[in-house]
Amino acid sequence: MGYIQKYLFIISILFTPKIIQAKDLGGNFSLYGKLSMAAIGQAGVQSLNNNSSRFGFKYERDGLLEGFTTGLRAEFGINTSNTSQSVQEIPNTTGRFQVDNTSDRPFSTRLTYLSLSKGDFEATIGKNWSVWYDISGLTDIFMVTGAFASSTYTSNGEVIGTSRGVDLVQLRYKLGNIHLGAQAKLTGDESTDITDSAGNVIGQLVLEHSIAASIRYITKNIILGAAAINLITDSTGEDVSETSVSVGARYIYKEFFTAFNYADAKDLELVDGNFIRTDDFEGLIGWNITKRHQLMIGYNWQNSDEVNYEDYEMSYYLASYIYRYDQVELGLEFVFDDSTEPSGERPENHQVILGATLYF
Repeated sequence: MGYIQKYLFIISILFTPKIIQAKDLGGNFSLYGKLSMAAIGQAGVQSLNNNSSRFGFKYERDGLLEGFTTGLRAEFGINTSNTSQSVQEIPNTTGRFQVDNTSDRPFSTRLTYLSLSKGDFEATIGKNWSVWYDISGLTDIFMVTGAFASSTYTSNGEVIGTSRGVDLVQLRYKLGNIHLGAQAKLTGDESTDITDSAGNVIGQLVLEHSIAASIRYITKNIILGAAAINLITDSTGEDVSETSVSVGARYIYKEFFTAFNYADAKDLELVDGNFIRTDDFEGLIGWNITKRHQLMIGYNWQNSDEVNYEDYEMSYYLASYIYRYDQVELGLEFVFDDSTEPSGERPENHQVILGATLYF
């Protein structure tokens, strides 16, 4: 080998990237996610929106603590459109689902928690699905539209812990068909702005304490359950303690299924810029025609007996067709708005929605 050849050979060894083998973590690791878009037409306006696109990973390992399985889960939202809005942020007359224009933020944190489990017991700490969602999630199964009335996806849902609660300590235990859940928020003294329909800040809700619990009876065809969440808040200089309760069920009979939930919600629902007491109902009936074709109809209803809200009523009729093939899902949904605003006006904000999802 000549001098120049030897020199080039040595240079190639020094500067050739080394192949680094991934370390064996000694456990189970999995990746998952979906890309999903929704085209929404309402009152002559059309928009293409992100429909909760996400990616995440799960990791579990035995042996770090004798007799226990330790785990980590992280899930991140992917911004696939300029509006970067999730399904539940479709604007409507109550002001609950405001468009969050965050096109400069490609990712958001949906879930991040550590877990410790043994047999039928599991404990988690971090950002996780709330035990309140154990019940409201029974009717949150439309491809695009979901859980309008169950006080789950309010603007402060993560703060008070009704959707994916932030900084939760959560315990779950399964006793045969009985599933128990309990949670508490660690942060305390969190605040969220109260805004009017124009987005102007008109007050502040300070959360001092939040605890919740759920109980469910689960079999192959039946789910029966109840959940409660207690909030101690301060928006007037005095502590106010409010407990909200939700009950729900899901039943499957061959190709047919039905689900409902009802909630007596206090200081959970943001209506016309205010947190008020509401009665909430969501119900649906579905038919799996084949493994690829599904039809659903549903109804979301909400009203309040508080002063100045006697005329208010949320009333949404929902219809859905979903086509599934392998990891692809296509959907068509209709939302018929028969609601009445607190002012007595009827917005008739009807929607036609096309959805497309690719799972991976």
